[in-house]
Amino acid sequence: MDGINISQAIVNNAADREYNLLPNIDAKYGPYSSTTEALMALAPDSRAIGLTVGIKTSTGIVEYWFKNGIGDHYLTVKGEAPNLSNYYTKKQVDDKFTSTNNKVTKNANDIQEVKETIADMEMGNSSPYTKGQMRKIRVKITGVPSGTYAVAIPPLKYDTENVVSFTTDDCNTTTLSVVWAAINKRPISIHTVDGGAGSWMYHANQYLAGDLPDVVYKTFDDYLTYTTMFGKERLKQGVAIWPYAGNKDGAFMDRTIAVDKTATNQYRFMVPYLVWEDVNLIAKYGVDFYYHNIGTEKFGTDKDIYNVIQGLTGDMYRTKAMANRLMKVIARPDGNNIFMTAMEDMPRIDVAVAENTPAVDCKPYVDDDWWHKVWSRIFSDDIDGNLKSKLTTLFGESNTSNKTWFHFCCHTATGSQWGEFLKYISDTYGAITNKMWFATVGEIYEYKYMKQYAKISNIQTGGTTFQFDVEMSFKENFNYRDLTFKCTGVNVSSVSGMTIEAYDVNDESYICPIQQVGVRDNVLYCQIGCEDTLVSNIEYFVSKYEETEDTIWKDDAELDMPKLDSARRAAFQARINAISAAVKITTITAQTETLHLTDDSSAQIKFTCFPLDNTEMSKLKYEFSSGLNIEAVSSVADNILTLTCTNKSTNPGTASGTLRVYVENGASSDSIPVEVVINDIAITNMFADKSHLELTEMNEGTVEVTVYPSNNSQMNTISASLTGDLPSRITLTEKVVGNKITYTLVGKETLAGTYNGNLVVKSSITSVNTVTVPVVLTVASAVEISSCTIDCASTVEVNKPLHVTVTATPANNTRMGTLGDNTIGGTVTNVVKTNNVLDYDITFNSAGAKTIIVTETLGRGEWTKEITVTEAAGTDDDKLICMTTVSFADTGSLTKYEDATYGGFCNILQGEATQYVPDTDTLKAKSGLLLSGFTRKQADVQNYVEGLGYEYIKFSSSSARNGDLSSMFTLPPLYSYVNKYNVAGASAFRFNVPNGNYQVRFISSTIEKSDSYQNGDILLNGTSIKSQLPSTPYVQKNEWTQWFDVTVTDNVITLLISVEKSKRIGLNVIEIKIMN
Repeated sequence: MDGINISQAIVNNAADREYNLLPNIDAKYGPYSSTTEALMALAPDSRAIGLTVGIKTSTGIVEYWFKNGIGDHYLTVKGEAPNLSNYYTKKQVDDKFTSTNNKVTKNANDIQEVKETIADMEMGNSSPYTKGQMRKIRVKITGVPSGTYAVAIPPLKYDTENVVSFTTDDCNTTTLSVVWAAINKRPISIHTVDGGAGSWMYHANQYLAGDLPDVVYKTFDDYLTYTTMFGKERLKQGVAIWPYAGNKDGAFMDRTIAVDKTATNQYRFMVPYLVWEDVNLIAKYGVDFYYHNIGTEKFGTDKDIYNVIQGLTGDMYRTKAMANRLMKVIARPDGNNIFMTAMEDMPRIDVAVAENTPAVDCKPYVDDDWWHKVWSRIFSDDIDGNLKSKLTTLFGESNTSNKTWFHFCCHTATGSQWGEFLKYISDTYGAITNKMWFATVGEIYEYKYMKQYAKISNIQTGGTTFQFDVEMSFKENFNYRDLTFKCTGVNVSSVSGMTIEAYDVNDESYICPIQQVGVRDNVLYCQIGCEDTLVSNIEYFVSKYEETEDTIWKDDAELDMPKLDSARRAAFQARINAISAAVKITTITAQTETLHLTDDSSAQIKFTCFPLDNTEMSKLKYEFSSGLNIEAVSSVADNILTLTCTNKSTNPGTASGTLRVYVENGASSDSIPVEVVINDIAITNMFADKSHLELTEMNEGTVEVTVYPSNNSQMNTISASLTGDLPSRITLTEKVVGNKITYTLVGKETLAGTYNGNLVVKSSITSVNTVTVPVVLTVASAVEISSCTIDCASTVEVNKPLHVTVTATPANNTRMGTLGDNTIGGTVTNVVKTNNVLDYDITFNSAGAKTIIVTETLGRGEWTKEITVTEAAGTDDDKLICMTTVSFADTGSLTKYEDATYGGFCNILQGEATQYVPDTDTLKAKSGLLLSGFTRKQADVQNYVEGLGYEYIKFSSSSARNGDLSSMFTLPPLYSYVNKYNVAGASAFRFNVPNGNYQVRFISSTIEKSDSYQNGDILLNGTSIKSQLPSTPYVQKNEWTQWFDVTVTDNVITLLISVEKSKRIGLNVIEIKIMN
C-alpha cells in the first residue's frame, strides 16, 4: 500500500494559542465553537467524505463528519442518523408524521395547518426539502341535470390546448412599468432597448403616489386576458430577480426610490432594477418570481458550485423575508450551467428554464414529470417574424401531443414592442375560449404536481346534487394551488341555477377561496383552489378603491372576484357597490352670512349640501380657526347640516375668525366669518359652603366659595388670605373650576395650643362682598410614638407591590402626621393613615435583600424590617427586548429570529447600520410582538462618539474569541468588542425608544483571559456603571450582569464602551426591559 510508514506512536504536542493541547493531529479537526465556524473554516476544496471535525459544547467535544458528501448539509453528528421525521417526500402526503421541530401533528383525518414565521424556516431547521401539505376537499354542486357523472383532471388547467408564458430577466424595472402596466391597463412607460434619451421607468411607490413620468407610451383600454369556460383571466408574467445582487452601494433591490411630484427633472425614473416594494405590488396580480444571478459580492464567484448553492439559498430566504414568497424556479443566468448542476443538489428548487443545452422542448399536454427538468425558452426581438410565426404554428397544430410550450423572454421590455405584442396575443388568441393558458412557469409546475398526486373519491351522483372528494396535495412554495375538474357523463348546456361549495372535509371551517363552475361543449367543469392569497389580494384592491375611489382598483378586484366562493364574493361586491353608488357633494352653502355670538350665548347655523340626494352627509366635518373657543353640536336632516354653536371663552373683548365646513377627503367646502363679543360680566356676590372650619394637628380641611353669576368674567380678581395666628401655622392652596374656588387648609404647627384666625376671600373690585370664614387650629400636647410594628410579607417579586401596615404605639400619639416610609430603592403608593395605623404599598425594581424603613421625623424615631425581593416568576415577554450579535447570514437573512434555547425572539445587534440591518427596522419583543417606536440607532454612532471627544473604533467580532453560550442560545452570539492597537477610543450601541423607565443588562463571554470591564469604562446614557460590574475577567462568563436602571428623556438608550490603548471590552447580548 502506498503511504508513509510509521513504526512508532506519534506524540502530539500541538497546542492552541492559549497553549492548550489539541486533541487531534489533523489541523482540520479543530475543535470549533460551532458547526457554522467549522463550515466557514473548511472551504469546499479542503473537505472530503469521511472528514471528521470536533465541535465544542457545554458537555465536551462532539464529533461531526462529512458522511455522504462535502456540501454543508452533509455535515452530521457522527454515529447518528439524520432525523427525517419532519421531511416530506412525494409519497408521504398521506402518512402520519410528527415533527418535533415545528410541533406539527398530523393524523390521517386530522390536518392542522401551522402558520410559520420565517424563523421556523431558517437553515437551522436542517430540512433541505420543501414542506408539503394536503387538504381533502369536498366539492358539492347543486342544480345539475340528473345523471351519472365521472370526474377527471384535464392535462392542462382549464382543459386548454396551448400554453404560453412570458418572462423578463435581470430584475428589470420594465417588468412593472411596461409588462405589468400593459396587462393591467396602467400607464406604459416609454423605454428603449438601450435606455437612451426619453427612456423612463416608474416604480410601485411612485405609481401609488401618482408620481409618473411626464410622458408615457400609452394606456390600454382593457386588461390583457384570455378566456376560459369560467370567464376572463388576466395574463400572468414571470420575472427573474436578484435578491442579493448589487454593487458597492448595496443590493439593487434594497434601494429607496424617490417620490417627488414637484421635481422638474426625470432622474427618479431612471432606476433600472426592481425593488421589494415593486415585488410586493405585482405579486398581487399573479406575477411569479424566479432565481437568477446570485449576489457574487456576498457569496463569491458563480463559477464555484458551492457559492452558487449558498447564493441561491440566500436568495430563497431573502425573498421569503421581504416578499413572503418561496421561489421554486431557476431562470438560468448567462448560460451558466453550474446553476443547473446546483439545482440537482437543492431539493427546494423544483424546475429550471434555459435557452439552450441542457434545456429540451416541453410538450405540456403529455409531459407530466417536471421535477428538476430544464425546459426550453426563447429569446428573440423578432416579434413580427419569429415570435408571431411560432404562435401561428402552435395554434395551428391540431395534435395536442405535438404542441410545444411557447415560452418567450426578454431582458428589457420596451413599451412599443412588448406591450403591443402582449396585446396582440390577448386580442388574437385570448378571445378564443379555452384555446390558450397564459401562465407562469411556477403555475404550470404547480398544476402538474397537484394533478399527479390528486386523489378523487366518494363520487355521488344521480339527483340534482353532484359531489365528490379530492385530496389536493401542494407544497409551501406553491402560489396558485388550484385544479380543473372535468365532469363528464351528462349533457350540460348551462350553469344557470347551479351553486357550488367546496370545503375541507377534516376542517369544515376552511372554505376554499377558489370555487367556479362552468360549461364548455356541453360538459360541466369546476375550478377548485386553496390559494388563500387570492382573498388578501382582492381585499387590497377593494381597500384601495375605498381609500381612493379610483375605479382602476374596483376593476382589479372585479376581474378576480368571479373565482371566489359566493359568500366572499358577495361581501366584496357589497363594499364596492357602496362606493360605486355614492353621490358626491358638489356644493356646500351656508344659510347665514356670518355667525355672531355674544358672551356664552348659542346660535344655530345651517349648511345646505347639493345635490339633494348626495350620500356624503356622514363625511361632513367642521373646524373653527385658531383663537376661537367655540363648542359645536352637529345634527343632519336630509341634505342640511345644523351646527349649534356656543362660545366657551370668558375673556372680555372681541374675537373673529372663520367656520369651515368640508367633506372629509373631498373637494367641497364652505367658510363663513365668525364674530364673538364677550362683555365684562361683573360679580354680584360670593358665598362659602361653611360658616366656620375647625382643624386639628396636621390634618386638612376645605372651604368652597361659589361666585355669582356663573358666567362672570372677573374670577381673576379674587384672592384669599389667612389672618390672626394662622398665616405661619397653616398651608393654604386653591383650585378654580368654573365659578367655584376650593381652598384647602393643612395644619403644620407642632407646638401644643389653640390658634385662631380667619380665611378671608375678597375681590379687588370693592363693590363685591368679602367672605370671612373663622378657622380654629387645635394642637394637643405632643404624645410621642414609642414603638411601631411593621406588618408585611417577607418576600415579594420585582415590580410587584408589597402592602405594608404600620401600627404606632400608643394609639393616641400625635405624631402620625410625620410618620412615613423612608425605604431606599422603593416606590411608595396608596398611602392611607387611619388613627394610629399607616398603610401603603411599596414596589422595588431590582431583586435582593431590602430593608423597610419607617421614620417619624420630629421625634427622630426609626423602625425597620428585612425582606427579600425576588426576580419575577414569569417575565412579561412583551416588555423584554433581546439584541444578539449574530450574523445576518446565520439567521437566514433575518433581522429578527426565534431562538428555541433562549425561549423567544431575538434581534440582530450590529455595530453599524447596514442596508440589511437598517435603523428603520422595528424591534421585536421576546414574545414576538413588534414594538412600535423601538429601533436601532447605529447610523449616527460615529458622530455621537466623536462628539464626546473619543477616538471612534468600529466594533469587531470573531467566532474564534466566542465564549460558549450554547446553554443559553441555540444560535451562539458572537463576541463583539472594541479594540485597536495602541489607540484608546470608544464605540456604542444605541437604540431609539419612547421616553420612560427601563432596565438594561448584558452578557460578555469570551475565551480571551485578559478581557475585563476594567479595561476602560461602560456608560449607560452617560452614567458610568463600571463600578457595579465585576472587576475580574469575564472568561467564559455565561451569565447576565445585574439590571441597570435608566430613565430616558430624549428617546435614546446608549450603551457606550470606551477602552484604554490596546485594551479590549466586548459583549455578546444586550437585554432591555420596559418598565413604564
